Amino acid sequence: MLYQLVGDQKALRDVFRSYPKVHSRAVELADLFQFSVDEHSRAVSGLLNTLHLFNDPSVAKVSERSDFRLPAIGRSPTLLVIGASLADARAAEVWSSIMLNLLFNFIYRRFSPGGSQTPLPLYLMLDEAPRLRERINFEEVLSVARAAKVGICLAMQDVTQFGDERQISAILSNCLTIVILRGSSIATAKYFSEGLGQRVDQVIVHSRYRGPFDLFSQQGSSVQTVTVPVLREREIMYPPFGQYCAVCQISPVTEKPFLIDSTRQ
Repeated sequence: MLYQLVGDQKALRDVFRSYPKVHSRAVELADLFQFSVDEHSRAVSGLLNTLHLFNDPSVAKVSERSDFRLPAIGRSPTLLVIGASLADARAAEVWSSIMLNLLFNFIYRRFSPGGSQTPLPLYLMLDEAPRLRERINFEEVLSVARAAKVGICLAMQDVTQFGDERQISAILSNCLTIVILRGSSIATAKYFSEGLGQRVDQVIVHSRYRGPFDLFSQQGSSVQTVTVPVLREREIMYPPFGQYCAVCQISPVTEKPFLIDSTRQ
């Protein structure tokens, strides 16, 4: 209905005249109401392209009515699944981001005076999170979610999906737990390795030398102290103990990385 209303100049004008609650807003659209039919079409074409998604039958089926109110998830244990099929491409990104932004707005309202009425902790798991990076401000969401008793898990195949190094750091620096699965990309392993820092290690260096009066070369060894990564990229990409092993770090618990085996109960 909204799509048809925006495209029909006369119907849109009648709405603003008939309903007192929106009548005051008519001044802001005065120029639009005076356009010719062609000018009106050009003026609202961008908005119509955006609203065109609402015309999809499957979308209309779930958006024209509601079986629950969003605040209910903060009052009783609830499982809410938001699907975004890869086959639907841009439409899936738009609809999933709309729903997620509604959730995030609900989270922000926890800081309002009435926020204490929604005490239940929430946990959001976003698979293929980088697909929504242009539509969701992850840096902002992650920075405030913790204070609102909300946990967020961002699942991705490669950290570079979030953009350049600055963008990656801005988002992932707000993550207190990082789990790197076996077979991760070199870029992901490098990011994790750099975050762990360096450690001091001792290595034995073997050398051969021959003095001016020696008939044969002599072999010697020495111990040297060197600085190396806490974990190298290959150690992160291919940890031992099977295909379902992962490298994990939980900053609030320990700065040291550790291995987890997902096959164990």
